[in-house]
Amino acid sequence: MLLTGLVVALAATPAFADKDYSPEMLVQPFLGPKYSDWLIGPVARIATEDEVNEYLLLASDAEAKAFIEAFWERQGTRIHGEFGERKTVSEIVEERGEEADRQFSEAGIRGRRTDRGTIYVLHGPPEEVDYEVAPFEGGPPIILWKYPRGAEEGLDGEEPDRLYRFFRDGETTTFYTSQDRRRQQLEQRRRPPRF
Repeated sequence: MLLTGLVVALAATPAFADKDYSPEMLVQPFLGPKYSDWLIGPVARIATEDEVNEYLLLASDAEAKAFIEAFWERQGTRIHGEFGERKTVSEIVEERGEEADRQFSEAGIRGRRTDRGTIYVLHGPPEEVDYEVAPFEGGPPIILWKYPRGAEEGLDGEEPDRLYRFFRDGETTTFYTSQDRRRQQLEQRRRPPRF
């Protein structure tokens, strides 16, 4: 069983290079429920590739607990909030995570682990929320989150993109990509013509 976990972790490694991975790739099945999915959401974007890979190779809850404590210690503190108070990164993640859970939980998934919740935790609320007409007839609108040019660096060490696009796909809302656009175009072609 341990060998299977190693294979899963190592097979996932190339995708971490640009931090574009699915939640399934971040689960450590040999840890207990409190620790097995700790990486899912904003934590995986804050962590380095080496930290993600190291966590996926842990073999016990005790190792996971020690890793998490050391991880948050390394993150240090930041100036946060409108009054410029100094907080630890773990405090900011928890504070924003609670708000993301309230606003973005869906389909049994905690809000902080959704795509919108992850961006919210990393960069705070967007400056503006807008909508774009669905790219195909009868589809849900695209949700647009806009951040200002020169926005403050996020908890992941990156400035937020100026625009994030989200698409309601079934019971969840996910990042809207050109791949989604292609899939929708194919679906629209398959539909019988309306008279």
